[in-house]
Amino acid sequence: MGKLKVYSNYLRKPFIRKWKTEKIELYWKNPPPLENHPKKYLNSNNASLLYAFFQKWIPKDASILELGSNIGNNLHYLFKNGYKKNFGIEFNKDAIQYSLELFKDEMIIFEQNINNIKLDQQFDCIFSSQVLMHITNPPFEKIAEMTKKYIICFESEKLKSYYHFPRNYQKIYENLGFKQIDGIEGIKSNSNLWHMKLRVFERI
Repeated sequence: MGKLKVYSNYLRKPFIRKWKTEKIELYWKNPPPLENHPKKYLNSNNASLLYAFFQKWIPKDASILELGSNIGNNLHYLFKNGYKKNFGIEFNKDAIQYSLELFKDEMIIFEQNINNIKLDQQFDCIFSSQVLMHITNPPFEKIAEMTKKYIICFESEKLKSYYHFPRNYQKIYENLGFKQIDGIEGIKSNSNLWHMKLRVFERI
């Protein structure tokens, strides 16, 4: 029997040994410093792409919740551009600490696991950016329940690896009472984001 090949880059083989939920949660709660330390997200430039769709669809007085807010980069960008009711869900303690140090007056972060959200309130808009694609079974019904009007989803629907879980977000959210009203497929200006899709949904 031949040796199992290990690919350092994203895997695209027919059979991929997926990580279990517990291992994925442990990885994102305490990521290896050289791979996914929260500080690596300080220079992320995805916020401007997301903002273009917020500016088009989301009123400035909307309450906004980010799923997996990390250090708060996206919420900080929204705050700078006039959105003042910003919330995030994050369970990486280092990321939460950095967000408090950098942007403490700009957002409220709930220290919770996305797989077990314990919020009873609703938000005008809930969004995720490269987060749900790393979760085995995201709580889509809970997300829909907490959303008053808009969902913005910036996720990969193509990548397959031990911690990438491709799925059709349009089909999922439209089955939960939303309709896609905008979006783009593939970010041509960034070769690392060829596999991404940005979708905007509105509650029907």
